[in-house]
Amino acid sequence: MYARQVQLYILGNKPVPDKLNAMLGQGHNDKNIFFCPDCGSQILITKDEHDNEIKICPHCKRDFNDKL
Repeated sequence: MYARQVQLYILGNKPVPDKLNAMLGQGHNDKNIFFCPDCGSQILITKDEHDNEIKICPHCKRDFNDKL
């Protein structure tokens, strides 16, 4: 999210605010945190007994194993 905001300043030939520069790399896109497009809840990523990743929305129970 912050990278996109910085990009808009750069494309507009405007100086990037110091606060945005300091926050680069701090957004959820850089931390492997994903959100459900249906309900907005954070997607739960766990491992089963065979060490396979399970990605599911805890609120609406949508399965994201093939998508992330």
